[in-house]
Amino acid sequence: MVIHIGDLVRLSGKTRHGKNRIREHGDLAEVAHIDGVLNALKKFCVIHRHGDSWRWIDIPNDEHMNWEMVEKNDKNHIENFISKENAELS
Repeated sequence: MVIHIGDLVRLSGKTRHGKNRIREHGDLAEVAHIDGVLNALKKFCVIHRHGDSWRWIDIPNDEHMNWEMVEKNDKNHIENFISKENAELS
C-alpha cells in the first residue's frame, strides 16, 4: 500500500508500550513525513489527532504498532495532480 503525506491512519498497539501510547494519545493519526522512496518505504511519521504527540512507524512491521489506512488525502497524490493538469491542458 502506498502512503502519502496527509493520509489518516488508525493505530493499534501490539505491545504494552504501544497500547499505552494509544490510550494516552488516541488511535487516529495523520501522516506527516515519509522516509524512503516510493518502492522502498522504510518508515513514516504520524502526528496524533488528539494533542501534538508524534511517532515513527516502521514499514512493513513496526515493533509496537499495527496500522490501517482510514482516509486517503487525495490532494497529495501525484497521480491525481497529473491527471487534473492534463485535463486542464486539453
